[in-house]
Amino acid sequence: MKNENEIISHGSFRYECEDCGKVFFMYLECGVEPCRCEKTCKKFLKENKCEYQKGLMPSPFIITCACGGTAKHIDWHTDAHRPVPVFDHMSYFKLDREGLKNKDEMACGIPVVKKNSRDLRMTPRGLGVNHE
Repeated sequence: MKNENEIISHGSFRYECEDCGKVFFMYLECGVEPCRCEKTCKKFLKENKCEYQKGLMPSPFIITCACGGTAKHIDWHTDAHRPVPVFDHMSYFKLDREGLKNKDEMACGIPVVKKNSRDLRMTPRGLGVNHE
């Protein structure tokens, strides 16, 4: 079971910065984008009291990298769909709870980009997992 402050992700997207070249994962907090691994996630999300299994808002295609540059969602075919906790060093899209509360139709996942998230270019074949 998750603790009250733990963030649960149901998947991740790869982003690449056009300025510094860093390639990194952006994890998806429950509610940002629909869960595409329902068979795997359903029990996990229910046990961890995630009320947003269907996805309530999209994530941005273009975000600001930790370097200040522009990062874009890349390699869509490598998007990961599995539940994992989000640790302090991991970049992720935070659910816009204020937007939900106000029923804002333009609400989307809020990028939380960490400077110390792993650069996937430095892992074997660029396919590393963002755990340190």
